Amino acid sequence: MIVADFAKLMVSRFHMSKNCELTFFLILQVNQTNRGIIIHQEKYTYKLLKKYSMDTCASAEVPICFGHKIFSDPLGVVVDQKKYRRMIGSLLYLTASRLDTMFLTCLCSRFQISICCDSQSAIAISHNLIHHSLTKDIDIGYHFIKDHVLKGNFELIFVPCDDEIVDVFTKALEETKFNAFLKKMGMMMFDPQFFQEACTL
Repeated sequence: MIVADFAKLMVSRFHMSKNCELTFFLILQVNQTNRGIIIHQEKYTYKLLKKYSMDTCASAEVPICFGHKIFSDPLGVVVDQKKYRRMIGSLLYLTASRLDTMFLTCLCSRFQISICCDSQSAIAISHNLIHHSLTKDIDIGYHFIKDHVLKGNFELIFVPCDDEIVDVFTKALEETKFNAFLKKMGMMMFDPQFFQEACTL
């Protein structure tokens, strides 16, 4: 009874039909068989392979070969960082149905990180192999970052305080700076009149 009432409510509120079996949910494909329900992303996966020109590559039995090491090569060919980040984002979405790819995806995501920092002292410490007495009380989490900087996995980039866009999410800002950061992020600044007109459509 509750399920039937819920179905009626959903059909009345949203443009949807309950005349047939569910085959798609967002980018998840759903196949209902006698053996059970199969959730997969076959079409999404093929679309990704084609998008990144990997649809003709040879297949493999496992996501990554046992014992294979992945590392950054500072002297190698420079890659398009935006494209690499898009690929990692796409793979993260794929882990919704392929949990077995989680380790490899997270491993590859380590090499897409450029950390913006507004402290030149922190950047200097991260490149220093010697532990000084003044750094002995620094939280272990920061030494984790230092370790990855020295290995070449992370890159710390100095960003002046006036360009630290992330401040929008971490602290209160005066109106001019707040709106300037929103504009840099490509976000629409709040316009009460526009919002009211949009809500009445």
